[in-house]
Amino acid sequence: ESLEEKTPERPMFLNFNADLNPQNTTKKPKPKKATTYKVNGVNILNRKSLDSKTVMERLKRRRENHNHVERKRRDNINHTILEISQLIPHEAAVSAKLNKGSILRLAADYIKV
Repeated sequence: ESLEEKTPERPMFLNFNADLNPQNTTKKPKPKKATTYKVNGVNILNRKSLDSKTVMERLKRRRENHNHVERKRRDNINHTILEISQLIPHEAAVSAKLNKGSILRLAADYIKV
């Protein structure tokens, strides 16, 4: 078989203009977005339909959870600062209770020595 037998008589051209024809283009419908209820930029619904009571309960639960986590964080910091105050030698602690900043300053000075 020769190369001439496989090639067509006329050259083949691709018609790119047919793809750009407005008759061939169709707009796809956009999917409808679910209703959102944003508080501080956060969608608290995460569902399509909830009543206001459910929304308020969810807000209350989120707030309580955040308060609990924040309280644990503060307690941890306070406990650790108290531990540090008991480990470093300081004469001022006998006469008056030191604030957190003073305790950390004394600890830093003690570590530097």
